Amino acid sequence: MIRTLAFVLLMLVPGLARAEPLRRFALGVSANDGGPAREKLRFAEGDAQALLEVLQQLGGVEPRDARHLVQPSADGLRAAFAELARQLAGQRTEVIFYYSGHSDESGLLLGRDRVSYAALRQLLQELPTQVRIAILDSCASGGFTREKGGTARPPFIVDSSTDVRGHAFLTSSSADEAAQESDRIGGSFFTHYLVSGLRGAADSSGDRKITLTEAYRFAFEETLARTTPTQFGSQHPAYEIRLAGTGDLVMTDLRTATAELTLDESVDGRLFVWEPPRKLLVEVDKPPGRALVLALPANSYRLELSRGAHYYVADVQALAGRPQRVNKALFRGVEREATLARGVIEQFADAPFGAGIIPPFATNQRLRTRLQRPVRNRVNVSLLYDDPDAVAGLQLGFFGVSARRYLHGYQFGTFFNDAGELLGMQMSFVANAVRSYGYGLQLAGVANYASRELRGLQASALINHVETLRGVQSAFGLNMVREHLHGLQLGGINWSKAGEGAQLGGLNLARDLTGLQLGFVNVAAGRVHGMQVGLLNYADEADVSLAPLGITRQGGVHPEVSVDELMAPFLALRLEAKYNYSFVSLALAPYAGGASGYAVGAGLGAKTPLPLEG
Repeated sequence: MIRTLAFVLLMLVPGLARAEPLRRFALGVSANDGGPAREKLRFAEGDAQALLEVLQQLGGVEPRDARHLVQPSADGLRAAFAELARQLAGQRTEVIFYYSGHSDESGLLLGRDRVSYAALRQLLQELPTQVRIAILDSCASGGFTREKGGTARPPFIVDSSTDVRGHAFLTSSSADEAAQESDRIGGSFFTHYLVSGLRGAADSSGDRKITLTEAYRFAFEETLARTTPTQFGSQHPAYEIRLAGTGDLVMTDLRTATAELTLDESVDGRLFVWEPPRKLLVEVDKPPGRALVLALPANSYRLELSRGAHYYVADVQALAGRPQRVNKALFRGVEREATLARGVIEQFADAPFGAGIIPPFATNQRLRTRLQRPVRNRVNVSLLYDDPDAVAGLQLGFFGVSARRYLHGYQFGTFFNDAGELLGMQMSFVANAVRSYGYGLQLAGVANYASRELRGLQASALINHVETLRGVQSAFGLNMVREHLHGLQLGGINWSKAGEGAQLGGLNLARDLTGLQLGFVNVAAGRVHGMQVGLLNYADEADVSLAPLGITRQGGVHPEVSVDELMAPFLALRLEAKYNYSFVSLALAPYAGGASGYAVGAGLGAKTPLPLEG
C-alpha cells in the first residue's frame, strides 16, 4: 500500500510583549500522484487542508498568509519558496510548511519530479525567518531527519518563556517504513492524530495551549498504536530538533476557538468526534476524572464513545461563543454492529490441519462459525473448493484452493488458486490470483493475476496480469503490467504502462519505458529511454531505434529526392531517433538500349551532435 508528507509547522506564541509584531505563514503542499511506479493516494489534499484549517482557526495564521499547493512540480515548489522568502523579508516571522504525498529514502516524489531531502533542507534554511518546523508525512520520510525513530523522546523545550530560534523537523515514519492512509479516518494516520492533538486531544497539562512537545508525543503514540495491526505494520514518527534559546513552541491556543466542547470528568473511553456528513475530526482516549476541552468550528457533531464491549453515541451542537459541556448522561447505548471497525488486531484460530472435501463438511467453515474468528491452517487439503482465511504451510486442492487473507507457503491446485497475499509459490492449471501483494512465484495454465504488486516470477500460457511488477513475466500470448514494470516481460504480446527493464516479444507496447524493447513490432506511446529493436518501431521519442521502419514522433519522417550523374531519380525516407536514423530508398535506374529497372535499399546510421562555437 502506499504514502510522503513533508510539513513545516512553525508557530511560536510569544509569552512576553514585544515591540516588533510576529507574523506566521503556512505553506501546505499535497501530492496524491507520486509517479507511474506509485499507487495514487486518496487523501493527501484533504490532509493538507485539515492542517491548514486548524492553524488558521487556532494557530494564529491569517488566511492571507496560508497557501495550499496541489500537485506542484519541482519548479512550482521552488517558486513557492522563493515567493515566501520575499514575503518574509524584513520582519519577525514564523513559517509553517506542510507536504503530504509520496517519498522514498532520498526525497519527495511529485508526479514524475523528485525533490531531494538535501534540496528541501536548503530551501527551508534559506528562508529569512527565525523559526522553522518541518513535518513530513510520507513513506521513508525519516530519511529527512536522519533518525530511525521508534521511541518517544523527552520534550525538546521545557522553559515556559518564548525566545527560540532554529528548526524542528518532524516526520511521520522512520527511514525504512511506509506512511499509511486509512479509509476509516479519511486521511493519513499521522496527520489525523496530529490534527486531533492540535484541537485539544494532546493537552496533557490542561492549560488549553498545545505545545510542539505535546502535539508530537500525542501523534507519535497514537500513530504507533493504530498502525501496529495494519498490513504494513508499525509506523514510528521521528524528529530532528535544533533550537537555541528558551521557550516552548505553542502550536495552537484553544482559548481562541470560535466554539468548544468540554468533555467532563464522567466521560471515559475511546472518543470519536464526527463532523457532518461523515468526517472524523478528532479521535482520542478520554480518561475518567479529568475534563478535556476540544476546540472546534461552530457546527453540529456526532460523538461516539467506545468503552470495552459497549458503544455509545451523542449528538451535540457547538455554538460560537457558548462553550458546550458534555457529560455521560448525554450518551445513549447502541448496538456494536452499527459502528465502524477501528482496526483492532485480528486473532486467528490456528488449525494445524484443514480439509474442504465438499462445502457442507469443510472443517474451516465449521470452525470459523463456531469460534467467530478467522482460521489459519498449516496443512490444507481440498476437494472442489476450500477457503481458510490464511495458510502458513501447504495447501493442496482439486478444482480450486483459496487463502482469503494470505498464503505463506505453497499452493497446488487444478483450475484455480487464490490468495489475498502471497509469500511463496502458487501452481495451477488454468488460473492463479493474488489480490494484494505477491512475493514469490506463480505458475499457471492460461492466466495469472496479481492485483497490486508482484515481486517474483509469473509464468503462464496466454495471459499474465499485474499492477506493478518487480521481476519476470513469461507468457505465450499476453503479458500486462498496468502500472509499472521493474524487470523483464517475455511473451507474444507485452504491455506496460511505464517501467525500467526489457520487453521481449512479437508485439511490445508501452507508454514510457527505460530499457529495451525487442520484437517484430515495438510501440511506445511516450518516450523510450533506451533502445527499440524490431521490424517496425514507433515512439514519441526514442534514444535509439533499430528497425527498417523506426518512426519517432519527435524525430519525424523526412522524404528526400535526388538524382545521380545519369539523372536517375532516388526516392528515400529518413526516419530519425535521438542518436540514430534509418532509411528506406527506391531508385529508378536506366539501362543500355532504353531498358530501365529499379532498386530498393534500407540502412541505418548514427547521429552525433557536434558543439559549434562562435
